[in-house]
Amino acid sequence: MRLFLAFVLLFFISCSTGYDIPSNIIKPSSMADILVDISIAEGFSESYLYKDSLSKKDSILKKEISRVLQIHNISASEFSKNYKFYSSRPD
Repeated sequence: MRLFLAFVLLFFISCSTGYDIPSNIIKPSSMADILVDISIAEGFSESYLYKDSLSKKDSILKKEISRVLQIHNISASEFSKNYKFYSSRPD
């Protein structure tokens, strides 16, 4: 998952868009910031939070991602919509 997020981040940073981004979609630089923070949260939770209990892995990760989205003032459904938008536009 981290590798995928890193790839998406590099995609956003290195590519300029050849299309107009609708006003209800997060700008690429902001989306890249969110993805970086999610990747950091994933690494943090993997390294420190659920070392002792693998059964709680998914719930701990979801909690950390929720915190990241809260920091960026975006809901999970909004993030999902934006993620799908950028994922469907490889150019």
